[in-house]
Amino acid sequence: MQPLLKPEQKLIIQPNYYKCHGKKIKLGDLVIVKNGRSQIGLVKKIFAIPGDEVSLIDQKIIINGQAAKASN
Repeated sequence: MQPLLKPEQKLIIQPNYYKCHGKKIKLGDLVIVKNGRSQIGLVKKIFAIPGDEVSLIDQKIIINGQAAKASN
Protein backbone atom coordinates (compact mmCIF):
# COMPACT_ATOMS: atom_id res chain seq x y z
CA MET A 1 0.00 0.00 0.00
CA GLN A 2 1.24 3.47 -0.83
CA PRO A 3 1.46 6.14 1.88
CA LEU A 4 -1.57 8.42 1.97
CA LEU A 5 0.38 11.59 2.71
CA LYS A 6 3.80 12.65 1.48
CA PRO A 7 6.36 13.92 4.02
CA GLU A 8 6.05 17.53 2.78
CA GLN A 9 2.24 17.54 3.06
CA LYS A 10 0.49 18.97 6.11
CA LEU A 11 -2.73 17.79 7.69
CA ILE A 12 -4.88 20.09 9.80
CA ILE A 13 -7.15 18.27 12.20
CA GLN A 14 -10.09 19.30 14.33
CA PRO A 15 -10.44 17.07 17.39
CA ASN A 16 -13.96 15.72 17.97
CA TYR A 17 -15.16 17.08 14.58
CA TYR A 18 -17.73 14.36 14.07
CA LYS A 19 -19.07 14.58 17.61
CA CYS A 20 -19.24 18.41 17.60
CA HIS A 21 -20.92 18.66 14.20
CA GLY A 22 -23.23 15.66 14.52
CA LYS A 23 -21.70 14.05 11.43
CA LYS A 24 -21.01 10.40 10.70
CA ILE A 25 -17.76 9.05 9.33
CA LYS A 26 -18.13 8.20 5.64
CA LEU A 27 -16.10 6.48 2.95
CA GLY A 28 -12.93 8.32 1.99
CA ASP A 29 -12.72 10.35 5.23
CA LEU A 30 -9.36 10.68 6.94
CA VAL A 31 -9.33 9.98 10.67
CA ILE A 32 -6.65 10.04 13.35
CA VAL A 33 -6.36 6.87 15.42
CA LYS A 34 -4.45 7.06 18.69
CA ASN A 35 -2.74 4.20 20.42
CA GLY A 36 -3.80 4.22 24.07
CA ARG A 37 -0.16 3.96 25.19
CA SER A 38 1.17 6.75 22.98
CA GLN A 39 0.26 10.31 22.07
CA ILE A 40 1.25 9.67 18.45
CA GLY A 41 -1.73 9.44 16.12
CA LEU A 42 -1.93 7.44 12.91
CA VAL A 43 -3.71 8.85 9.84
CA LYS A 44 -6.14 6.32 8.38
CA LYS A 45 -8.52 6.52 5.43
CA ILE A 46 -11.97 4.98 5.80
CA PHE A 47 -12.47 2.35 3.08
CA ALA A 48 -15.40 0.40 4.56
CA ILE A 49 -18.34 1.16 6.83
CA PRO A 50 -20.32 -0.98 9.28
CA GLY A 51 -22.19 -3.67 7.38
CA ASP A 52 -19.59 -3.96 4.61
CA GLU A 53 -17.98 -7.36 4.14
CA VAL A 54 -14.20 -6.97 3.92
CA SER A 55 -11.72 -9.70 3.04
CA LEU A 56 -8.13 -10.00 1.89
CA ILE A 57 -7.58 -12.35 -1.06
CA ASP A 58 -4.19 -12.69 -2.78
CA GLN A 59 -3.05 -9.46 -1.07
CA LYS A 60 -6.03 -7.54 -2.51
CA ILE A 61 -8.74 -5.92 -0.43
CA ILE A 62 -12.23 -7.09 -1.37
CA ILE A 63 -15.20 -5.04 -0.17
CA ASN A 64 -18.69 -6.50 -0.68
CA GLY A 65 -17.34 -8.82 -3.39
CA GLN A 66 -15.61 -6.04 -5.33
CA ALA A 67 -11.89 -5.31 -5.48
CA ALA A 68 -11.11 -2.06 -3.67
CA LYS A 69 -9.93 0.70 -5.98
CA ALA A 70 -6.67 2.48 -5.13
CA SER A 71 -7.29 6.16 -4.52
CA ASN A 72 -5.24 9.12 -3.35
